[in-house]
Amino acid sequence: MRINQVTINEHGLPQPDQRIVEPDGTLGIVEIPADYLTLKARDHGLAVAWREHTRILFQTAFQAGYLVTDFIYLREERFPRSYYMLTHGEGRLG
Repeated sequence: MRINQVTINEHGLPQPDQRIVEPDGTLGIVEIPADYLTLKARDHGLAVAWREHTRILFQTAFQAGYLVTDFIYLREERFPRSYYMLTHGEGRLG
């Protein structure tokens, strides 16, 4: 399940949709900017919006019992994409 939607704006930068889908089920996927430092250098306001977006998103997911269990980086020709995989369940070391 995709928890957030992302579009590429007219400047070629990832733009988060303000809607966040409540996690439901065993797995969830969260898209984040593939190159946050470049995004921040090109559009500081958008970088701040991403920080707020992901803060709310991860707080919601963690409170619902999800854990980050994987990271996926898709290197496409024009716009690379990055995702965190979330899994619902108990997490512990050892």
